[in-house]
Amino acid sequence: MPTLLERAALRRQQEQQNTPSQPPAQSSASSSLPNNPQLDSSPLNPFVNAPSYVLATRPGGSQARLRAFGDRALKRVKLEEESAAEFNRYLETTDPEERNTLQFMHTLALKDMLNKSVEERGQTWEPSAKLAKTIRKFIWALLLLPNIQYYSGTVESAVISAMRACNVKELPKADSLECDELTSHVGKEFSNARYAMKKAILASRNAKKIATRNIADLAADILRHCSDVKATRGLYMRLALLRQHTTQGHTPSEFWTKVDDELEELHNSGPVLFVESLDIAYSDDIQTYGDPATSNNRIGSDITESSPKYLQQLSSLAPKIQRSKKQGTKRRRQADPEEEEEGEGGGEEPETQQGPAQQEDFEPAHDGVDAT
Repeated sequence: MPTLLERAALRRQQEQQNTPSQPPAQSSASSSLPNNPQLDSSPLNPFVNAPSYVLATRPGGSQARLRAFGDRALKRVKLEEESAAEFNRYLETTDPEERNTLQFMHTLALKDMLNKSVEERGQTWEPSAKLAKTIRKFIWALLLLPNIQYYSGTVESAVISAMRACNVKELPKADSLECDELTSHVGKEFSNARYAMKKAILASRNAKKIATRNIADLAADILRHCSDVKATRGLYMRLALLRQHTTQGHTPSEFWTKVDDELEELHNSGPVLFVESLDIAYSDDIQTYGDPATSNNRIGSDITESSPKYLQQLSSLAPKIQRSKKQGTKRRRQADPEEEEEGEGGGEEPETQQGPAQQEDFEPAHDGVDAT
């Protein structure tokens, strides 16, 4: 049996033999077109004798398919409402030049956004008054904890970590450029707090006030900066050590480095000798400045699970503070209150007056912090 192709060829041959004088029959598509020689012979006309798949790709069909494709793409890629509307307008634009114009316009808009972002990053970050108050509260709380490892070093990181753990509002994002500004601000506030703390200790050595300047009274004076921290024997021992160092002739710029040098030595000696050494400093302080038992200020409780959350966070981070590699090197910072000149031997009060930020009463600010 012949194949279909063989049978078709045979039929075609028979038709040509039967009608030799008749022109070949035109297809329905071509017969419906006007009898125009120029139109028939034009190579630019895609519809002359065009197969069906070509007719399906005319502009109207292409636009419909593009519209459907865009709708499917929007389901996969979630755009903001305004961006989705712009995308739809782009799909509805069929003219190539108009599309190029839209693309160029959006490129310029993106350029403007990037330039604005760079300008904003170039601006100096500063905390709000509310955030600045919260930062000072965290700093004072950390300085007054009896388990603080060192008074310098990674103290800024400890404070920032505690604030993030407590979901303090208005903090820069952890991966933003403003984090360096935040760290710098916390460092300056630490310097101010240490200066105020040392100033109070120096004032407690005034001969006219010895009778009322036992370690309990000194602690009560300093604890006004953060009333959430309570007086404990551990705090008394730390303050006794600091007061002892004010009598050792340290220069203002090296005072806290010398304190941390001794703390590092005591830590390396083991926990037993560490506590024993601080207890000796405490006993010496009682002999010099009076027994805290005679004070109206009493010892409170340590940090527990019932303490404010931010104190618990700081208490967990305080023993992990590490010394900075630069600590102990000679360096002077501009307008650093800790390095203002004191009297001979560090016994007199610094002459430089504190700015408004240091003169403020640093009462705890619970706004934005979970204190439960």
